[in-house]
Amino acid sequence: MWLTNKCNINCIMCPFVLKEYENKTYFNEAPFFATLKDVERILPRHTLFSKKIEKETEIEFNFFKGETLLNPEAMDIFKYIKRRYKKSKIAVLSNGTIPPLNVEIVKYIDVLGFSLDGGTKEVFESIRTPANFEHVIGTIKEWIKVQKIYNPDLLLRTSTTLSKMNIEDLPNIVETVGEAINEVGGRWDSIYCQPVVIEDYQSVELKKITLEHVPLETGRDILKETEKVAIKYNIRLDIPQSIYEMFGYNSKSESVNINEEKKQEPEVLKEAFCDKLSNGYLSYDLNGRVGFACCFMDKKYWRDLIERYNIPDYKNPDIIYNSKGYWQLRKDLLEGKLQKECRNCTIGKSNYYKLRTKLLEESIMKK
Repeated sequence: MWLTNKCNINCIMCPFVLKEYENKTYFNEAPFFATLKDVERILPRHTLFSKKIEKETEIEFNFFKGETLLNPEAMDIFKYIKRRYKKSKIAVLSNGTIPPLNVEIVKYIDVLGFSLDGGTKEVFESIRTPANFEHVIGTIKEWIKVQKIYNPDLLLRTSTTLSKMNIEDLPNIVETVGEAINEVGGRWDSIYCQPVVIEDYQSVELKKITLEHVPLETGRDILKETEKVAIKYNIRLDIPQSIYEMFGYNSKSESVNINEEKKQEPEVLKEAFCDKLSNGYLSYDLNGRVGFACCFMDKKYWRDLIERYNIPDYKNPDIIYNSKGYWQLRKDLLEGKLQKECRNCTIGKSNYYKLRTKLLEESIMKK
């Protein structure tokens, strides 16, 4: 979900909020801030959020798009969700410019990620304008401090969109996070990366910053150095397999490799790709609209998939989820038949190895 369409910075690769946009909102639409009354009114409408789910089902609310923490009612909304949905988890992605104005907000957040596209002032500020590098790092330290006091179980992460502009700075990003932890004394969950995707409607010049323009040897050297720094600070790297494949680098990281001591995996498991859609992973806006399929998928594939699988009215989550076409789509995804559509999806590509390992272990146990 998203609680606002407004953002206070202009990232050079962002396809949604452009510098020339007067409103600094997604696609220059009128500024929107969801209220607690909106959430209380809309969520109970659908059986997707039924009474049974309120008490029994684990459900994760993932708040991203826009800058969630700009919403003045964010904490009240989080509290309401936690109270109503007993087994819910709340994940928030922030650009790191907003400090914890009310420190108790961390009690209602399970995962808090910060977009960090540079580990040095020069690289960071060339991408995320007009954000200030020192301010963002200081803000992250403030969140670490309140995590220690109010919610030690809060998982803190950074998210980096990798491009030709910042891939050489990746080891510095890990170093920066590691030093912040050492200084403040908190704990960190992971550093997550994704390859930059430039949409067709964006500037042609921006296509020059994609990872395809980084020399293979350079990419391999950077990944190798990044892993060394991550080990130094005991930080987990969550880099999708697509990036390793792009540079022809075989990581020794447990997050992307199956335990070598396991028996050779059965042939049937080799194409397992992603289980997110099969678990009902849908983008849900507070105006009642459901984003088709997966919020991480390149939107140019949405219409093709809707027609190919005969997906019904995609404004209704119940009809989507229970339709024959959507079940077939999820099955095809799990079997690796939608890799073209999901090629740059970091959720799918990183989840692919975790899922494959799980299936392998279950197969061995059955035998």
